[in-house]
Amino acid sequence: MMSPISPIGKEIKRRLAQAGWTQRTLARIMGRPEQAISEIVHGKRRVTVRTASELESVLGASAMFWLKMDARYRIDTKGGR
Repeated sequence: MMSPISPIGKEIKRRLAQAGWTQRTLARIMGRPEQAISEIVHGKRRVTVRTASELESVLGASAMFWLKMDARYRIDTKGGR
């Protein structure tokens, strides 16, 4: 039995904590509204190629890592409704 896939927000929060940043800081660095970052963190907004590229630049890990993590979570949760 495979272990459940974690939502992307869990990984973002982990990396923010390591950097000593808040979601507000991440939003400012990425030039995004805080609401958009919050929705990504809480699984309410899908990760786009643009967002994945920005996460790669800001938090590390490849854009593909972020895209795959989000896609796996949504598939695991039956489409991420």
